[in-house]
Amino acid sequence: MDPWELIKEGHYAEAVNAYSKLLRRKKSAPNHANRGIAYLNLGDYDKALADFHAADKCFCRTSDGYLQSVGVAHWLAGRESEAVATWQDLVLAIEHRKIEYTDGAGGVSAACLLWFAGVRLGQDNLIEVARRLLTNKATRKSGQNWRIENWPGPIAQFLLDRLSEPELRERITDVPIARERELCAAEFYVGVRALHAGDEAEAERALGKAAAMHTAKIEHEYYLARHETKVARGG
Repeated sequence: MDPWELIKEGHYAEAVNAYSKLLRRKKSAPNHANRGIAYLNLGDYDKALADFHAADKCFCRTSDGYLQSVGVAHWLAGRESEAVATWQDLVLAIEHRKIEYTDGAGGVSAACLLWFAGVRLGQDNLIEVARRLLTNKATRKSGQNWRIENWPGPIAQFLLDRLSEPELRERITDVPIARERELCAAEFYVGVRALHAGDEAEAERALGKAAAMHTAKIEHEYYLARHETKVARGG
């Protein structure tokens, strides 16, 4: 069985063992990252953190994806300041074009995560750092920045109030599996915007929907939504 199938079915300890066997044969960024996801689901955030760092070191180009996961592991472990530092460093690295490999929209994911942190922690300065990058990515100049139309570009435009919630939902793909992943992220940021507006009931509703999308276990927003929902309930 593909070890990822074990994660999909909720057999996280077995997935750790399966990926560990693969990693003993050959180090691989995806296998480290996937084992890290299994550890996230087991609540072993330090081991997840180690795997995400290892995945980043294995990757042949400078990338932000695995380091975004480092921030997620810190956040879930209650180390919000370390998560913020990780995501903010990525935003600055993208601004200075030090990241070669990023998301399909040209590098908005880390800024969206930083925006979430700013809202959640009540730190407007973090939101402004995120807004600066998102605005730059979302502003078309002589045909540039066309990638903002690619996912997760619509999330960036939604946070910037350039897309309404219905318009955001229209941008979600109809392709199975990918749709669930994009819908999870969309619900998460609908919740983030509601939280920013002081609508706690809507925030809880949207975050709860994101947390219930178990087919999106590869998405950062799935784990953050689960964590925030648990915190809101006093867990």
